Amino acid sequence: MFNQLLTTIMKKNLWMLAAALCMTACSQNEDIVIEQPVSDNDFESPDGRLIIQLGGIETRIGASVGVTRAPLDKLYDETSGATTRLGIFALATNDATTSTAITDVNRAAAWGDTENYGILLNNIQAAVTAWTKQDGSDVKPDGLENDLAQKITLYKGNAANGVYYYPMQKKYDYSFYGYAPYQEGQTISAAKPEITFARFDGSQDIIWNNATAGEIAPNSIYLKKDVKNDASLTGYKAQYIRQLKYHHELNQSASEKLQDYPWIPNINFEHQLAQLRFSVIPATEQSEEDRTAVQNMKVKNITIKSHGTTATLNVLTGKLTFTDNGSLLMREATDDGKGNITFTDDNADGTVEVPKDIYVQKYEGGQYTLNGVSSANPLIQGYLMVKPDMEQFLMDVTIMAPDASGVPQDLIVRDIPVNAPAPALDSGKNDNLFYAGYYYNVRIGIYATQQINATATLATWKPGGDSVDVPIE
Repeated sequence: MFNQLLTTIMKKNLWMLAAALCMTACSQNEDIVIEQPVSDNDFESPDGRLIIQLGGIETRIGASVGVTRAPLDKLYDETSGATTRLGIFALATNDATTSTAITDVNRAAAWGDTENYGILLNNIQAAVTAWTKQDGSDVKPDGLENDLAQKITLYKGNAANGVYYYPMQKKYDYSFYGYAPYQEGQTISAAKPEITFARFDGSQDIIWNNATAGEIAPNSIYLKKDVKNDASLTGYKAQYIRQLKYHHELNQSASEKLQDYPWIPNINFEHQLAQLRFSVIPATEQSEEDRTAVQNMKVKNITIKSHGTTATLNVLTGKLTFTDNGSLLMREATDDGKGNITFTDDNADGTVEVPKDIYVQKYEGGQYTLNGVSSANPLIQGYLMVKPDMEQFLMDVTIMAPDASGVPQDLIVRDIPVNAPAPALDSGKNDNLFYAGYYYNVRIGIYATQQINATATLATWKPGGDSVDVPIE
């Protein structure tokens, strides 16, 4: 007990020393970092300011296929820790003093309000990390809506564990927005709430979501023992969080048990792109002799045409738009045949650095074999992240086939349509489109007659799938 008391006293002294040092150098209104929180339960600074605490979770994991590399990096890995750099925003979304939502009409005035911090966090770098163990246990702090959520650690400059605060005012309610991969040197404004990916090459797995506080209706929480709120509580801010935390404490022994409400904003990140996974296989509609013959053929330069290589993300909506007419070259992936796929940022088409040949997989006895690895399903050899809600992509494929004298020759098959298959039955979707958050197996069937057949099969981070066969002359 004495040791615990001594630790508490030491923590308080550290807080006071940090505050004293800061007050000699910083003005009251500066948005500053004055100290590091002692633990994840330390919501308040010595001068009473409330520390911003955030949680994050990825809703994109759910498939049986394991992943060891981008574009499906986990936001947090228990072995290696944080793996993905995030960008975080805290934006005024409601004027609580007038009960007025911040919209396109009044956003410029609200976000330009420097005195009341209309934009509280503007593309702050962050990463998902583990919560500090509470009292030596793995129990996460109270106030989380989702107990699977990990901590979003904010950066100050390039240093982790930066401390940011809610303003000491009640004017604005805030919502939090997050995305990845992080784009340095960019900020948003009311006129342009957008982040630009200037060199989108198909390897980036763009994720996004927001955390908006639910309105707490009158008579829903305790303000003090046996006294409930007579007015609504709206939006994340210091007052909202303090009242919910106090309600939680009172609620533990209240005679009339009420619901506990979360007060740590939790961003549930989701994919904003669809994914194509490529396999090169012998076409089935040919003789065994021809299936064997295609083993001498290779594929390169698998290209999705006229896609766009500049992506713009609307931070408020998560909508992605692509400009220019740039094409995407397939990125490299390897499959161990046991449900584990390794994705890399490398171009698999041999256009960068060391040429890489894409071999036609052997098919025999119901097994596909590539580089000594066998599987009942075609092995994944490459991938591309692509824009969603498209009915069709056009693909160019270059095959290397021996001529009559056995000398390899390039044959380019252009404008191969890759059509979206029927959506999964349990997806709630009706149109044949390539949807964000789903992956599609694109199987490129090679004929000995130098014909190509493309098949797009739906798979997803959720269950489901239909297929569409597209024969190409």
